[in-house]
Amino acid sequence: MTVTASDTFSASVAFTASGLPAGTIAGFNPTSFSGSGTSTLTITTSGSTPAGTNTVTINGISGGQTHSTNVTFVVTVTNTPPMLSPVSNRVVNAGVTLAITNVATDSDTPAQTLTFNLLTAPTSAVLNANSGIFTWRPAVAQANTTKLTTLKVTDSGTPPLSATQSFSIVMNPLARPVLGLARLTNGFWKLNVTGPTGPDYSIQGASHLVNWTALTVSNSATLPFA
Repeated sequence: MTVTASDTFSASVAFTASGLPAGTIAGFNPTSFSGSGTSTLTITTSGSTPAGTNTVTINGISGGQTHSTNVTFVVTVTNTPPMLSPVSNRVVNAGVTLAITNVATDSDTPAQTLTFNLLTAPTSAVLNANSGIFTWRPAVAQANTTKLTTLKVTDSGTPPLSATQSFSIVMNPLARPVLGLARLTNGFWKLNVTGPTGPDYSIQGASHLVNWTALTVSNSATLPFA
């Protein structure tokens, strides 16, 4: 911006600017001169300068005289999209809880709020909107399948911008558990059950092989069998 002073000033003229928005620096070149002339006003913004329309007052001061004029200074902020780190494919057993911490960054200042959400995901999967932590415990019925998961992170800028990443979760085939022979030890019947880590195992008993009832359940009380 060029500022011109007329020859109504008889002495050296110095310039000041007021009404600048936060995070800006104003400089005149030259900072002063005698009589009439021109000076270039440069206003530099920073990442903390808010968007908006501002009225900037430019003052020419010479001795006891001050002449002022107002100009409109408009600041616009350009939003940049966030970045979401890639997520590698995962292989898990049914019943094993998968936890993934997603990492997102945004170069805008001041810092914006980033919000995570799922676009596609297996049933019962959860993504924390604030932390980006993804958790899922696949059911036994989902063994030997592959689930594509796509997540998105969105910033709070104007307009809001986003980034997405996709990865696959491969569930291993379900292995049949093995029930060992029951043994009477110290007055108690004992038997061994072996199988893959992850699923809940329900031990059932019945008289005459009918009306089976659960005797005990390993792991969590809520079965993922479906």
